[in-house]
Amino acid sequence: PQHTINTYIYNTTQHISSSIKMDNAPPSTRTRSNKREKEQESSLLTDVTKQKTARKKLRIEIAGSGITPRQIFKPLSSKKQIKDRIALENLPDSLISNCLFSGYLDSKDIIQTLMQVNRHLRRVACESVTLLDLRGFKRITSNDMDRLVRNFRNLSEIDLNYCHQIGNSHIAKFVPLAHSLKKLRLRGTAVTDRGVERSVAKLVNLEELDLSKTTQDQSTRISDSSVNVIAASCPMLRSLLLGWCVRISDHSIRNLSALLRLEEVDLSFSKLTTDVCSSLASLNLKRLDISATTIDCTGVKLLSQPTISFAGITKKIDCELQVLKLRHAENVKKAGLRHLALHAKKLQLLDISYCGNIDLDLSDVNASINYLNEHGAKVLTEENDELR
Repeated sequence: PQHTINTYIYNTTQHISSSIKMDNAPPSTRTRSNKREKEQESSLLTDVTKQKTARKKLRIEIAGSGITPRQIFKPLSSKKQIKDRIALENLPDSLISNCLFSGYLDSKDIIQTLMQVNRHLRRVACESVTLLDLRGFKRITSNDMDRLVRNFRNLSEIDLNYCHQIGNSHIAKFVPLAHSLKKLRLRGTAVTDRGVERSVAKLVNLEELDLSKTTQDQSTRISDSSVNVIAASCPMLRSLLLGWCVRISDHSIRNLSALLRLEEVDLSFSKLTTDVCSSLASLNLKRLDISATTIDCTGVKLLSQPTISFAGITKKIDCELQVLKLRHAENVKKAGLRHLALHAKKLQLLDISYCGNIDLDLSDVNASINYLNEHGAKVLTEENDELR
């Protein structure tokens, strides 16, 4: 088109004119101009190189996501963006760690996107990330887990709840983290007794462990064998959740006395009986879930009036229970509720929903519930189950 030709002629004329002027200019002026041109050329070459590097990175497929970084990050299209990138790389590691890797960002975002931006962020992430939260993540292989553990060397908390494909081969990759790993959540996974014996037993610094199951098929995968191994291998444990592990019985629960720091236990839907309540009471737990077990009023009385024995002497101690869940505990009656009202002074939450033998219409049952409410305990029943 004519306007394009005119523009080209004008630009060419201006360039020739400026060149003639520079030829007639003093030597010092020509030197400064040549130096400025060289700097501009060098800057342009640097920008082009960084553009090529950025485009190369953008072609990398993000593992397990099915999308490319090009769909998330735009190419560097201006000097300002390049300067911003350089400024980011020059920030102190501690500042980047606090801003990006201290829990504000989702673990999936860190793995799939942010670590792909540049090497500096990747290095800081590998050193700073302590929480790996992949709850419900459906596509993760044993090799993926191996790479994650090798990249994030200082993990202290791993949450894989409801990752149904996670099994024994996956948690075997956690053994190198034995020095730092303190919280491991495996609710609803395919981990079995073998995985506990071969891998979890080596995580000696664990403080929280969740092996609860969520389906009937999973409910038989953890048994007394796992409880015995945990009691012997994890002395730092404070929380042990074993909900819906139907093969756990009184025999292994007695061994939990070796865990002196234990504060929370979930044994709902297990084969516990009243006989084991004296052992549970000696642990003097703060949070206990024994829903859907055969424990009766005698067992509840033992829990509300714990004792310790030493050198043949038995002594009563204060009940430390703050949360007690008895949902679907069909053998618990109004007498057990009365014992809790009288002796569990620190109780904050009591769940007696669907306890078929506790008649909420009886005056003495209501009196016990009102007494607990007046002393700061919230009592959940099937009538106010939405508060749960």
